Formats: sequence, structure tokens, C-alpha cells
Amino acid sequence: MGTWSRYGVHLLAKRYAVGAVGTLFVNVVGCLLLTILLEHPYADRIVPRLLRVSLAVGFFGAFTTFSTFGYETMQFFEQGEWHFGMLNIVANLVGGAAAVWAGFRLSLSFS
Repeated sequence: MGTWSRYGVHLLAKRYAVGAVGTLFVNVVGCLLLTILLEHPYADRIVPRLLRVSLAVGFFGAFTTFSTFGYETMQFFEQGEWHFGMLNIVANLVGGAAAVWAGFRLSLSFS
């Protein structure tokens, strides 16, 4: 399901924006939701541990697309669009880290 979800986001981004935006969205949202799933203070009560681990490794492992991020970044560089390549790197790394921070904060707000 994670793979199909990622592909759906890619198709939407390709249709309405730029394909790399889909990858950025998937990576940032994946970071946020994975952190909430694993760090929510009531996670054990809401979602059994085995299911949480399965979702973390299975769904989010397939949903997030770091290899696609690398490939798309290199395409920007090879096309001489260094500014888009660097923007893609910064946006994915900063966006992902910010989403993990937000996931921690949101998880703590539930306690």
C-alpha cells in the first residue's frame, strides 16, 4: 500500500506541479506520520506494537522515497539546473527534519 500511495502522490504532483514536489511531499509527510506512529505516548494502547512495527517498516518503508529523491536530484544536476538540485536537497532534508520535530511535538501534545 505504501508503494501505491507513493505512486498516486507522484501522479498527482506530475499532473499539477513538478514530479520532485511529490517526492518532497512523500518524504516530509512520511517523516511526520512515522514519528507520530512510533513516538505517540499512547501508541501502545492505540495500535499494537507488531502492527506499528509493520506499518513503520512496511508501509512507510515503501511510502518514503529517498532513492527517488537522489535520482531526481541527480537529474537536476545533469540538466545543469544546479539551483533546483540544491533546493531539492535542502527542502527534503530540512522538511524531513522539521516534520520529525513536528511529529515529536504533536505526539507530546497528546500526553
